[in-house]
Amino acid sequence: MLRLLSGLMATAIDVRNLNFEYSKNVHILNDIHLQVPEGKIFALLGPNGCGKTTLLRIVLGRLKYKHGYIRVFGEEPGSDRSDIPGPGVGYMPQEIALFNEFTIQESLTYYGMIYHMEKDEIRERIDDLLDLLNLPEEGRPVSQLSGGQQRLTSIAVTMIHRPKLLILDEPTVGVDSLLRCRIWQYLEKMCRNFGITVIITTHYIEEARTAHNVGFMNNGCLLRQANPNKLMDEYSCRTLEDVFLRLCRQKMAENESKKFSQLNSKRENTVEVYKKIDKTEFIEPCVEYTGTKKERGHNYKTSATKSNKFIDKDRLKALILKNFIRSKRNPLVFIVFYLIPVISLSFCTLTIGPKPQHVTVAVYNGEADPKLSQAFVDRIDKQFIQEIYYPTAEAAIESVVKGYNAYAMTFRPNFTDSFETRMIYPLDLNDEEIEDSKIRLYADMSNTVVGTYVYDYLLETFQAFLMDYSVSKGYNPISFSMPVKFEQPIFGVNDHSFKDYVAPGILLAITNTLPIIMSAFLIIFEQKSGCLDRAYVGGVKPIEVLFAHMIPIVIGIIFQVMLIMFISFVVFGSTLRGSAVDVYILLFLQGLEGASIGLCMSLILPDEVYAMIGISALMLPLWICSGVLWPLEAIPYYLRPLTYWSPLTLPI
Repeated sequence: MLRLLSGLMATAIDVRNLNFEYSKNVHILNDIHLQVPEGKIFALLGPNGCGKTTLLRIVLGRLKYKHGYIRVFGEEPGSDRSDIPGPGVGYMPQEIALFNEFTIQESLTYYGMIYHMEKDEIRERIDDLLDLLNLPEEGRPVSQLSGGQQRLTSIAVTMIHRPKLLILDEPTVGVDSLLRCRIWQYLEKMCRNFGITVIITTHYIEEARTAHNVGFMNNGCLLRQANPNKLMDEYSCRTLEDVFLRLCRQKMAENESKKFSQLNSKRENTVEVYKKIDKTEFIEPCVEYTGTKKERGHNYKTSATKSNKFIDKDRLKALILKNFIRSKRNPLVFIVFYLIPVISLSFCTLTIGPKPQHVTVAVYNGEADPKLSQAFVDRIDKQFIQEIYYPTAEAAIESVVKGYNAYAMTFRPNFTDSFETRMIYPLDLNDEEIEDSKIRLYADMSNTVVGTYVYDYLLETFQAFLMDYSVSKGYNPISFSMPVKFEQPIFGVNDHSFKDYVAPGILLAITNTLPIIMSAFLIIFEQKSGCLDRAYVGGVKPIEVLFAHMIPIVIGIIFQVMLIMFISFVVFGSTLRGSAVDVYILLFLQGLEGASIGLCMSLILPDEVYAMIGISALMLPLWICSGVLWPLEAIPYYLRPLTYWSPLTLPI
């Protein structure tokens, strides 16, 4: 089991009896005992999935444990007195965790601001790190760096504030052997010159031979911790790979033996050893620092007033600046905030609401001398309805059945005579004349919009035709009109266009939906890249992340609402009755509400696939049930109360 380190070595990290599980049946860490000496390189070795990253996240204060004991420089991570998470640690996750839109200089400056460094100090550190790590010019974007250069830049980010503790999770994965050697040489130099404690995880076991201390993990258990050369001598092995294999076999043998009493005895002995450790007074590490006094100083502030603020203005400033830079250089932001609204609104205005044009109507006129029937047809607006004549009524009707035409209109051979008899001598009208005087319409009402438009238009056209006929016969045309007068509408216009009906719903839907998409994906992308976790380790709080994202989004919404109102009311001439300021405020609040929903979704959903599914599952029912596409009066009475919970219902 664990062997005591030299009594002359101060302990940076002290872990005892640590257990961690994500659920009752998923045990990640089992009774971990670990000591990391200060000012040394400690390599945590083991295969993928053995619990290395989980252990580091607990050390960083990013995961809460229920059982065990852990202290980092004498304080529990995440406690008020600890500067971890915060400026006391530099952390490099398994991912590169850099923003592709940033340059090297902007990446280092961003994290320097998070760690409360002054501008001059950041500038000095950037120059030092560029020289030490042999990085390219500071103005080169991260996206244009090679994989190895990105790794070195990520290491530079962890060192910008020169912390006491440096934690690197798989920093050498996917890099060539030469670059791997350079990374290890740099870490040794940091320990030697500045007394920094380094914890590095890797599954390349053999590269850890240069570490001062190694710990082997497998299946959530720490198999052994000691100096690598000492381990190879003890087990008579030439490589650390062989040592790890021997330790795994030994552990398997212990598990198979099922000697629980002996295992419990070992745990009790281990606890007794740590009781002795508690009484030991550690002194400064026996490391001869070669750097100057100024170089050995760590650059972090541990002021309680700064770390305990609800929102830290320095970190918030850095986060806001980061979001503005990313928004400015990311074409997706411009597309979502400005191009998609213009395109969507333009297509909706041009395609939804206007009256149909060039609707084909099959016409059969059985009159030999068409007078009144032709007069009625001549009154039809040819821009709206195009007549197609057929030789028989059956052929006209069949064209509707086959989908060639929207309507069929037929006139019987005696239409004119029978119609005049009906109008002038209604008392002498017989049944045959009643039938002959009718204009018969056969409609394809599967397309309800077109069918309703044509039906209403033909009724209006017939009313106008009837009044013209009454004037030609010397009658008062009012006596032939319907005894119902439709006055000027209080709101809207008296036509058959749906443009003004759909315009409010489309404006609100666009203003509400696009901020949801934008705000949800921004944080999810940042989280997947590892940058968000890195910021949290640096002391950033979730509330600061939310505020920093909301400010650029709100500014984007301000201009987005101006743009879509200009497109809708000025370019396309949609009707605006009332105050434009009220409309602007209403649309702005809808965008703000959408951004809030998106940010909440980004905190709940793990990746962009789930986010897109969640947005679709949320927005489609809202559009359907909020009156955007169809009036609420058509919704069943038992569902209508639910629609008022939608954020789009009342504004529409």
